[in-house]
Amino acid sequence: DRDWWRSALGDPAALLKQPTCKDSHSAAVAIAALEAGRARLEVVVKRPLARNAQRRIRQLFPPSRARRGWRIGHALLNRNIPAAMPLALLERRAGPFVLDQMLVTELIPDALDLPRHFQRERADRSRRSWSRHKRALAEAIGRFVRTLHDRGFVHRDCKAENILVAPGPRLYWIDFDGIRLRRRVGRADRLAAMARLHVSLLDSPYVSITDRARCLRAYYRGFGRDPRAWRDAWRRLAPLVARKVRQREARRAWKRAHYGRE
Repeated sequence: DRDWWRSALGDPAALLKQPTCKDSHSAAVAIAALEAGRARLEVVVKRPLARNAQRRIRQLFPPSRARRGWRIGHALLNRNIPAAMPLALLERRAGPFVLDQMLVTELIPDALDLPRHFQRERADRSRRSWSRHKRALAEAIGRFVRTLHDRGFVHRDCKAENILVAPGPRLYWIDFDGIRLRRRVGRADRLAAMARLHVSLLDSPYVSITDRARCLRAYYRGFGRDPRAWRDAWRRLAPLVARKVRQREARRAWKRAHYGRE
């Protein structure tokens, strides 16, 4: 209830003193335990950050990134799209200006992001079991992204690290910064999301070109759809992926030069 949340969130800054699972230029993310009375709840706490003066000025004006994440997270759940449930939104304001912000979401039990899931499952499974699991998961991811688009969402940061895999396997969206609700998701938006996902998997030793093709084919498979559409999309993806790889390398080089890390 409201009193429990007020007690559990009495010292928001202390939540980020826990070991962080992400410490980048754009956000600090930590897993924390909220406790009040006898109740204890494990959560994920995200504090958006501004990496330069221009972004710091922009983040003063509402709606904050945390508030947009709150809205998008619940919009996903309201449309039956699995996502980490937003539990609390915290903002520190001076008048209309947002000085600080945090978003608290549920911690999905026994879930890992896609790259870490691949690493764990490859180590734990036999060659045949791993092959079957990877095939099923590639197809599930294709359908998962397709559902997001078909229900009116565009994802500008559709990458493997933003997909959680729980036992089942069950898939969940996390990190809602790049997700927007649209009346219509066009072909360019769909291809751009798939290109980002493909680029995020290029460095994984556990994902082959066959796996990426299988994911794309599952994305385009469905009643009333052209079964050959994925081949045309595959050809269109190639230049998009090449361009995004160049952009990624340029961003990494810029970060190394300005921040000393990626």
